[in-house]
Amino acid sequence: MIKISELVQKKQEKQSKKTTTFGNNEYTDEEIRVSLRLREDKIKQKISFFKRISSIPTNFEQFNFENAVVDSKEEQEVKAKLEYYCDNFKKAKNMGIGLCLVGKIGTGKTFYSLCVMNSLIEKRYKIYRTSLNGIFQRMRDTINKESKETIEEIFKNLTEADLIILDDVGVENMTSWGKAQLFDIFNFFYEKNKCIVMTTSLEQEKFKEFMQVNDDNPILDRFSQRIKTLKFTWKSKRKEIGEKIFKEFWNEI
Repeated sequence: MIKISELVQKKQEKQSKKTTTFGNNEYTDEEIRVSLRLREDKIKQKISFFKRISSIPTNFEQFNFENAVVDSKEEQEVKAKLEYYCDNFKKAKNMGIGLCLVGKIGTGKTFYSLCVMNSLIEKRYKIYRTSLNGIFQRMRDTINKESKETIEEIFKNLTEADLIILDDVGVENMTSWGKAQLFDIFNFFYEKNKCIVMTTSLEQEKFKEFMQVNDDNPILDRFSQRIKTLKFTWKSKRKEIGEKIFKEFWNEI
Protein backbone atom coordinates (compact mmCIF):
# COMPACT_ATOMS: atom_id res chain seq x y z
CA MET A 1 0.00 0.00 0.00
CA ILE A 2 1.40 3.38 -1.06
CA LYS A 3 1.53 5.97 1.70
CA ILE A 4 -0.01 9.40 1.19
CA SER A 5 3.37 11.03 1.90
CA GLU A 6 4.89 9.04 -0.98
CA LEU A 7 2.14 10.18 -3.35
CA VAL A 8 2.72 13.81 -2.35
CA GLN A 9 6.47 13.42 -2.86
CA LYS A 10 5.97 11.89 -6.31
CA LYS A 11 3.59 14.69 -7.26
CA GLN A 12 6.12 17.30 -6.14
CA GLU A 13 8.90 15.58 -8.07
CA LYS A 14 6.73 15.50 -11.17
CA GLN A 15 5.88 19.20 -10.84
CA SER A 16 9.56 20.10 -10.35
CA LYS A 17 10.36 18.35 -13.63
CA LYS A 18 7.91 20.45 -15.66
CA THR A 19 9.82 22.52 -18.17
CA THR A 20 9.52 25.97 -19.69
CA THR A 21 11.24 26.98 -22.91
CA PHE A 22 13.27 30.19 -23.14
CA GLY A 23 14.83 30.63 -26.57
CA ASN A 24 16.40 27.31 -27.50
CA ASN A 25 16.73 26.10 -23.89
CA GLU A 26 14.38 24.26 -21.58
CA TYR A 27 14.34 24.82 -17.81
CA THR A 28 12.51 22.98 -15.06
CA ASP A 29 10.23 24.89 -12.70
CA GLU A 30 12.72 24.27 -9.90
CA GLU A 31 15.58 25.72 -11.98
CA ILE A 32 13.50 28.81 -12.69
CA ARG A 33 12.63 29.25 -9.00
CA VAL A 34 16.29 28.92 -8.00
CA SER A 35 17.34 31.38 -10.69
CA LEU A 36 14.74 33.95 -9.60
CA ARG A 37 15.76 33.52 -5.95
CA LEU A 38 19.43 34.03 -6.78
CA ARG A 39 18.56 37.10 -8.84
CA GLU A 40 16.54 38.58 -5.97
CA ASP A 41 19.38 37.86 -3.52
CA LYS A 42 21.83 39.61 -5.85
CA ILE A 43 19.57 42.68 -6.07
CA LYS A 44 19.27 42.81 -2.26
CA GLN A 45 23.04 42.59 -1.92
CA LYS A 46 23.54 45.45 -4.39
CA ILE A 47 20.94 47.61 -2.65
CA SER A 48 22.70 46.99 0.68
CA PHE A 49 26.07 47.77 -0.90
CA PHE A 50 24.91 51.16 -2.19
CA LYS A 51 23.31 51.99 1.16
CA ARG A 52 26.64 51.16 2.80
CA ILE A 53 28.73 53.45 0.56
CA SER A 54 26.12 56.23 0.50
CA SER A 55 26.19 59.35 2.63
CA ILE A 56 23.00 59.00 4.68
CA PRO A 57 21.89 59.93 8.22
CA THR A 58 21.50 57.13 10.75
CA ASN A 59 17.71 57.50 10.86
CA PHE A 60 17.24 57.92 7.12
CA GLU A 61 14.46 55.27 6.99
CA GLN A 62 12.19 57.79 8.75
CA PHE A 63 12.46 60.14 5.78
CA ASN A 64 9.43 59.27 3.68
CA PHE A 65 6.60 61.08 1.94
CA GLU A 66 4.09 59.94 4.58
CA ASN A 67 6.02 61.83 7.27
CA ALA A 68 6.22 65.08 5.29
CA VAL A 69 4.63 68.09 7.00
CA VAL A 70 3.33 70.21 4.13
CA ASP A 71 2.69 73.85 4.99
CA SER A 72 1.90 75.42 1.62
CA LYS A 73 0.32 74.83 -1.77
CA GLU A 74 3.73 75.25 -3.41
CA GLU A 75 5.23 72.51 -1.25
CA GLN A 76 2.28 70.20 -1.95
CA GLU A 77 2.86 70.63 -5.69
CA VAL A 78 6.58 69.83 -5.34
CA LYS A 79 5.80 66.78 -3.18
CA ALA A 80 3.29 65.54 -5.77
CA LYS A 81 5.87 65.85 -8.56
CA LEU A 82 8.47 63.95 -6.52
CA GLU A 83 5.97 61.16 -5.81
CA TYR A 84 5.07 61.06 -9.51
CA TYR A 85 8.77 60.74 -10.36
CA CYS A 86 9.13 57.78 -7.99
CA ASP A 87 5.94 56.09 -9.21
CA ASN A 88 7.12 56.41 -12.81
CA PHE A 89 10.83 55.84 -12.24
CA LYS A 90 11.03 52.87 -14.59
CA LYS A 91 10.18 55.21 -17.48
CA ALA A 92 12.41 57.98 -16.11
CA LYS A 93 15.31 55.52 -15.85
CA ASN A 94 14.94 54.45 -19.46
CA MET A 95 14.90 58.10 -20.57
CA GLY A 96 17.62 59.37 -18.21
CA ILE A 97 15.28 61.92 -16.60
CA GLY A 98 16.53 63.62 -13.43
CA LEU A 99 15.66 66.40 -10.98
CA CYS A 100 17.27 69.46 -9.46
CA LEU A 101 15.86 70.59 -6.10
CA VAL A 102 16.61 74.27 -5.66
CA GLY A 103 15.93 76.38 -2.59
CA LYS A 104 17.31 78.16 0.44
CA ILE A 105 18.85 76.30 3.36
CA GLY A 106 16.28 74.60 5.59
CA THR A 107 13.44 74.29 3.07
CA GLY A 108 13.55 70.48 3.00
CA LYS A 109 15.61 69.61 -0.07
CA THR A 110 17.66 66.99 1.78
CA PHE A 111 14.53 65.58 3.43
CA TYR A 112 12.74 65.12 0.12
CA SER A 113 15.83 63.68 -1.58
CA LEU A 114 15.88 61.01 1.14
CA CYS A 115 12.14 60.46 0.60
CA VAL A 116 12.95 59.72 -3.04
CA MET A 117 15.75 57.38 -1.98
CA ASN A 118 13.57 55.37 0.41
CA SER A 119 10.65 55.22 -2.01
CA LEU A 120 12.83 53.80 -4.80
CA ILE A 121 14.66 51.36 -2.51
CA GLU A 122 11.24 49.93 -1.60
CA LYS A 123 10.72 49.43 -5.34
CA ARG A 124 14.00 47.43 -5.49
CA TYR A 125 16.13 50.12 -7.18
CA LYS A 126 19.82 50.69 -6.40
CA ILE A 127 20.35 54.24 -5.09
CA TYR A 128 23.72 55.89 -4.49
CA ARG A 129 23.50 59.07 -2.43
CA THR A 130 26.66 61.12 -2.17
CA SER A 131 28.06 64.56 -3.01
CA LEU A 132 30.57 65.91 -5.48
CA ASN A 133 33.03 66.22 -2.60
CA GLY A 134 32.36 62.59 -1.77
CA ILE A 135 33.18 61.48 -5.32
CA PHE A 136 36.21 63.80 -5.46
CA GLN A 137 37.54 62.34 -2.21
CA ARG A 138 37.17 58.78 -3.50
CA MET A 139 39.11 59.82 -6.61
CA ARG A 140 41.89 61.42 -4.56
CA ASP A 141 42.16 58.33 -2.35
CA THR A 142 42.98 56.17 -5.39
CA ILE A 143 46.31 58.01 -5.65
CA ASN A 144 47.35 56.48 -2.33
CA LYS A 145 49.44 53.37 -2.98
CA GLU A 146 47.66 51.57 -0.15
CA SER A 147 44.24 52.23 -1.69
CA LYS A 148 42.40 49.14 -2.88
CA GLU A 149 39.97 51.20 -4.97
CA THR A 150 40.54 52.41 -8.53
CA ILE A 151 38.98 55.13 -10.66
CA GLU A 152 37.44 52.36 -12.77
CA GLU A 153 35.67 50.94 -9.71
CA ILE A 154 34.26 54.35 -8.81
CA PHE A 155 32.76 54.77 -12.27
CA LYS A 156 31.54 51.16 -12.14
CA ASN A 157 29.54 52.12 -9.02
CA LEU A 158 28.12 55.13 -10.83
CA THR A 159 27.19 52.90 -13.76
CA GLU A 160 25.48 50.22 -11.67
CA ALA A 161 23.40 52.64 -9.58
CA ASP A 162 19.87 53.17 -10.92
CA LEU A 163 19.80 56.69 -9.46
CA ILE A 164 22.57 58.96 -8.16
CA ILE A 165 21.63 61.62 -5.62
CA LEU A 166 24.10 64.50 -5.34
CA ASP A 167 23.43 66.49 -2.18
CA ASP A 168 24.26 70.18 -1.75
CA VAL A 169 25.87 70.79 -5.13
CA GLY A 170 27.75 74.09 -5.15
CA VAL A 171 29.34 74.07 -1.68
CA GLU A 172 32.57 72.66 -3.09
CA ASN A 173 35.65 74.86 -3.25
CA MET A 174 36.50 74.16 -6.89
CA THR A 175 40.08 74.02 -8.13
CA SER A 176 41.18 73.52 -11.73
CA TRP A 177 41.46 69.80 -10.91
CA GLY A 178 37.92 69.84 -9.52
CA LYS A 179 36.55 71.57 -12.61
CA ALA A 180 38.15 68.94 -14.84
CA GLN A 181 36.62 66.15 -12.74
CA LEU A 182 33.28 67.96 -12.71
CA PHE A 183 33.20 67.89 -16.50
CA ASP A 184 34.26 64.23 -16.66
CA ILE A 185 31.64 63.15 -14.12
CA PHE A 186 28.72 64.97 -15.71
CA ASN A 187 29.83 64.05 -19.20
CA PHE A 188 29.83 60.43 -17.99
CA PHE A 189 26.29 60.86 -16.62
CA TYR A 190 25.17 62.26 -19.96
CA GLU A 191 26.78 59.57 -22.12
CA LYS A 192 25.50 56.75 -19.88
CA ASN A 193 22.01 58.28 -19.76
CA LYS A 194 22.13 58.23 -15.95
CA CYS A 195 19.33 59.51 -13.73
CA ILE A 196 20.53 62.03 -11.16
CA VAL A 197 18.82 64.06 -8.46
CA MET A 198 20.69 67.16 -7.30
CA THR A 199 20.00 69.49 -4.41
CA THR A 200 21.47 72.98 -4.28
CA SER A 201 21.07 76.21 -2.34
CA LEU A 202 22.57 78.27 -5.17
CA GLU A 203 20.40 80.64 -7.14
CA GLN A 204 20.12 80.03 -10.88
CA GLU A 205 22.95 82.32 -12.04
CA LYS A 206 25.31 81.15 -9.28
CA PHE A 207 24.54 77.55 -10.14
CA LYS A 208 25.31 78.17 -13.82
CA GLU A 209 28.57 79.83 -12.81
CA PHE A 210 29.50 76.87 -10.61
CA MET A 211 28.81 74.36 -13.39
CA GLN A 212 30.71 76.37 -15.99
CA VAL A 213 33.98 74.73 -17.04
CA ASN A 214 35.11 76.96 -19.88
CA ASP A 215 33.60 80.09 -21.45
CA ASP A 216 30.44 78.21 -22.31
CA ASN A 217 28.20 75.88 -20.34
CA PRO A 218 28.37 72.52 -22.12
CA ILE A 219 27.41 70.55 -19.02
CA LEU A 220 24.25 72.52 -18.29
CA ASP A 221 23.31 72.66 -21.98
CA ARG A 222 23.47 68.86 -22.19
CA PHE A 223 21.50 68.30 -19.02
CA SER A 224 18.88 71.02 -19.37
CA GLN A 225 16.66 68.80 -21.51
CA ARG A 226 16.77 65.91 -19.02
CA ILE A 227 16.68 67.70 -15.67
CA LYS A 228 13.48 69.16 -14.25
CA THR A 229 14.02 71.94 -11.72
CA LEU A 230 11.76 71.97 -8.67
CA LYS A 231 11.91 75.23 -6.72
CA PHE A 232 11.53 75.20 -2.94
CA THR A 233 10.21 78.74 -2.58
CA TRP A 234 8.81 78.54 0.96
CA LYS A 235 10.56 79.75 4.11
CA SER A 236 13.07 77.66 6.05
CA LYS A 237 11.63 75.10 8.46
CA ARG A 238 14.89 74.30 10.22
CA LYS A 239 14.49 76.68 13.15
CA GLU A 240 10.85 75.73 13.64
CA ILE A 241 11.63 71.99 13.62
CA GLY A 242 14.56 72.49 15.99
CA GLU A 243 12.40 74.41 18.47
CA LYS A 244 9.70 71.73 18.29
CA ILE A 245 12.18 68.94 19.10
CA PHE A 246 13.63 71.04 21.96
CA LYS A 247 10.18 71.67 23.49
CA GLU A 248 9.09 68.05 23.11
CA PHE A 249 12.14 66.96 25.08
CA TRP A 250 11.94 69.47 27.95
CA ASN A 251 8.16 69.37 28.32
CA GLU A 252 8.54 65.82 29.59
CA ILE A 253 10.00 67.15 32.86
